[in-house]
Amino acid sequence: MFDHAETTIPQPQLDHNGDAAAITGTTALAEIFLSVPPSERIRMSIADLEVAEGSADYSIDMDTWHAPDHRTGTCAVCMAGAVLASRHPIRPHQIYVGPFDAEGPDEFSTTAAWDRIFTGLDELRHGYVDAFLLEDGRVTDAQVEAFVARFGPADPREPFPGHVAYDADPAAFKAWALTVADKLAEIGL
Repeated sequence: MFDHAETTIPQPQLDHNGDAAAITGTTALAEIFLSVPPSERIRMSIADLEVAEGSADYSIDMDTWHAPDHRTGTCAVCMAGAVLASRHPIRPHQIYVGPFDAEGPDEFSTTAAWDRIFTGLDELRHGYVDAFLLEDGRVTDAQVEAFVARFGPADPREPFPGHVAYDADPAAFKAWALTVADKLAEIGL
């Protein structure tokens, strides 16, 4: 279980100035992001995604971690890439191909803990809440099984009920993710 002590979670702030880009408060934001329960991490991820949606520097492409989009002149990011952009000192023109491609052209590195978090967020965006939880590293198999038994799909190969892909309906996807966060919080996660 996680300690749900009262805490104020700082919101991400993208503060880019061309090539001299800097992201404010990244150390504190990263530490907080890694220490909160999964339900809170989902809420923070949605907040980061919304910051990226409203940024002139970023565009949302759920198939891209963090890479320049030469068609739009922005940096394309998925949900995990939005978290990366909000909580790390990465610039919009830097490439991060994700934790799956160790040989990729990354221009920015993360830790193994962050790679697990990003992998979990990728699973979440596809609707696989159980896989998201298993990537956490602090959630037990018993907790995952209890969550799936109470809220999950009858067939474990299917996404969780109500899942809508971001590309199909961004607002519905975010509402679904926040509903998942509420259900996780109900059982102490």
